[in-house]
Amino acid sequence: MKPVAFVLCALCARLGFAQPDEWYPHHNVTIGGGAALPQMDIRGPLDDAPYFSVGYGYRFARYFQAESGMDVAFGAAGVRDYLVTDLGY
Repeated sequence: MKPVAFVLCALCARLGFAQPDEWYPHHNVTIGGGAALPQMDIRGPLDDAPYFSVGYGYRFARYFQAESGMDVAFGAAGVRDYLVTDLGY
């Protein structure tokens, strides 16, 4: 019974990628900015700071997309030191 269920699931998954030849965007880029305003418990150690975000996604099929992104709040912790590592320059 299990092999039958596996084959049925594989066929159903394949049908999900069998979309009609409609146009859809393959690349998705998002860029954002604003203010990072800490609330509640993290209000004490963190200050208000400028916020920046960037993200990229690639759509393999109409309803399937892989995404990656980064969010940064500059200077929110008030740290004025840096860490030297062997990684990078």
